[in-house]
Amino acid sequence: MTSQDDAGGGSSDRYNLADELLLLKDEPYIIPQETAVEDMNASEQISTLDTAIDAITNSPDNVATPEIYDLIRSYLKHFANLCPNACNKLLDVIASGMSNALDEAQRELDGDDPNAYSSHAETLERYAFLLQSLVSVAEKYSGARADNRGSAAAIVAARGGRRGAGAKSAAAKSGSAKADAWAWSNSIPAVLTLMSKAARVRSERMWTVSAARDSFISGCLLRPALLLQENESYLKVQAIKLGIFKVICQAVKAHGQAFSAQTSIMQSLQYYEHLAEPMAELLAVMRLEFDYERLGEEVLREVAAKNFGAMDTKSPRSFGRFLVRMAELSPRSVLKQISLLQKHLDSESYPMRNALIETLGLLIKELALIDNSLNADGNNGGNGDETMANENHGSAEARKKQIETFFDLLIERFLDLNSYVRSKLITVCSGLLDLPTKFPKQRTEITDMVVRHLQDKSSGVRKNAIALLTKLILTHPFGMLHGGELSLQEWQKRFDIVSKELVQTEGSLNLPGEHSVDQDGESEADDEEMDDDNEDDQGSDEQDGDDTVMQDEDDDDEDAPPARSRKSKVKKEIAKPKAKEGRRSGVDLQALAAAQAEMEPVDAEKVMRLRLTKRYYADAIAFITQLETAMPNLTLLLASTNKAEVLESIEFFRVAYEYKLSGAAAGVEWQKSNVTVRFGRIMEDVLDGRLHVPLNGLTKEAGDRPAFCHIAAYSLIREVLSGFVVHYIGTKQHNI
Repeated sequence: MTSQDDAGGGSSDRYNLADELLLLKDEPYIIPQETAVEDMNASEQISTLDTAIDAITNSPDNVATPEIYDLIRSYLKHFANLCPNACNKLLDVIASGMSNALDEAQRELDGDDPNAYSSHAETLERYAFLLQSLVSVAEKYSGARADNRGSAAAIVAARGGRRGAGAKSAAAKSGSAKADAWAWSNSIPAVLTLMSKAARVRSERMWTVSAARDSFISGCLLRPALLLQENESYLKVQAIKLGIFKVICQAVKAHGQAFSAQTSIMQSLQYYEHLAEPMAELLAVMRLEFDYERLGEEVLREVAAKNFGAMDTKSPRSFGRFLVRMAELSPRSVLKQISLLQKHLDSESYPMRNALIETLGLLIKELALIDNSLNADGNNGGNGDETMANENHGSAEARKKQIETFFDLLIERFLDLNSYVRSKLITVCSGLLDLPTKFPKQRTEITDMVVRHLQDKSSGVRKNAIALLTKLILTHPFGMLHGGELSLQEWQKRFDIVSKELVQTEGSLNLPGEHSVDQDGESEADDEEMDDDNEDDQGSDEQDGDDTVMQDEDDDDEDAPPARSRKSKVKKEIAKPKAKEGRRSGVDLQALAAAQAEMEPVDAEKVMRLRLTKRYYADAIAFITQLETAMPNLTLLLASTNKAEVLESIEFFRVAYEYKLSGAAAGVEWQKSNVTVRFGRIMEDVLDGRLHVPLNGLTKEAGDRPAFCHIAAYSLIREVLSGFVVHYIGTKQHNI
């Protein structure tokens, strides 16, 4: 066998790492000068291994000696029979020898001889083979398998032990458990540090053949790192996780292993649920610390090309969590591929639709925060960097269009057939309300849809819709001028006052305001009616002149209108916009521009302020009206058998009462007359753990339990009327 001859210093002059990696998969793995490690006791194992340690300490090149190389391979082959001290020594001899070999190679790289560096290739290949073998056997005989053997041993002990052949089998298993006592997980960070050091090798100078380079980097460095990340417990240790990420990133950035890494990431997302978020973190590290964003974009494109069926439940959740985490850590990469990814909004798998909804919400947040940060920099005198900011983030207009597009996609999902998707959408919209940007146009659309979903067939959707309405009140943008209360009568009075003032101001300045526009509209309507009368008269004359022809046409098609009449209608439709445009440009735009040009700056500012204030009041009135239309449905939801809906409804009416919404009093009155009688059980649970309400000294000794619950519920409603209900989650204040 060629590989064996190589290992024993046979006919071949060159050590072939690729062949060694292939032969390692054979069972049994044949070693020419194999040492019977399984027959040694602990002291013999350590003393025999000391000979290899002494040889490699003298020179790391001694690993090429057949006796030393085969001795270390024998220890790796029988790793399950090693004592803990032998495991530690085995790791030390491989790690120290490889580290010294890398240092010597680096010194040759800095020297004058260009061929001296490549002369270390065989030594490094042997150490790399031993290191990846150590990782493989340590993972095989440590970790999760130790738990299985430990539980089996416990069962044997519980049965009182075994005799005869059973005792021998148990002894063999206990012998294989010797390596389990070695804390392999504590040694993993040091192993990953060594692998990262090996990944800094100038592989293009060390190996002229790409196959040999790939065997070293991919087979001995990248593959062990990928093997370690399959263990979920390792990724909970920050040192191990970052060490794995660093090895993979170095292999991709410096050694052209992007395709192998991409394939591994896709397989990890497909088969390992715990790797969904770590894979996104890996790509973020590669982008931030290694300035390599292309791999993340390629993975996103491949994810966008996948199709998920309705019956597939595991992989869509994994890919969905990956997308959400990517949007959190690398939103710019996701933005570049969102046009491809958004096809999953129509996926048959609802977890993918949920993930895309959450991703769109995160992208909206990213774009909005960019605008806020750029505005803050501009206010602080950072205008000199405006050009650079536009190059990095695009123009403000482009970001605004993207936000509007993403909101349109989200609002479309309100009509999704799956209640989980609708519920997720409402949750995402609730999170967007916390942003500094208020999105006035989108808030109006969201409010309309949420009010509609108060009648949703899913109780979870209804509950979230009520909570979102409460959030809309708490975060409304109309508190800058008058304190934020939402009394419709007060806002209507303010609107009437500012409208009257605006009319007076425009009249005193001879501005063509809204009244003149209305008069123009009336004159246009009169002109259109006159045009219609003239056309009707003309059409009747023409029809009388061609009575015979039209009668024949009616015989052919009774429903078809006269040809001349159709032409006149087309001409009229073309002429109407032109005439309308001429009137508006002649009265509104030109006259307004001329009048504003003649105004003093103070007057112009006053007119602009009044118009903006009027629009501000109109938007507030529209928002309050939307909330008022939701009050009847919310009052009905107080009678729901779902406790969560009742609690959210009570909270809504509490907030609405504080903000002086006129419909809140009716809802509270309904609670007073119905909840205390029909839903005392719900109120009992409310008092048990959800709401802290002062009961004015009331105790359950004052009566039996049902009567006490009803009295307590009545007291709750009274406190709602006073606005003193305080949430107290997690601690029971009333042990009823």
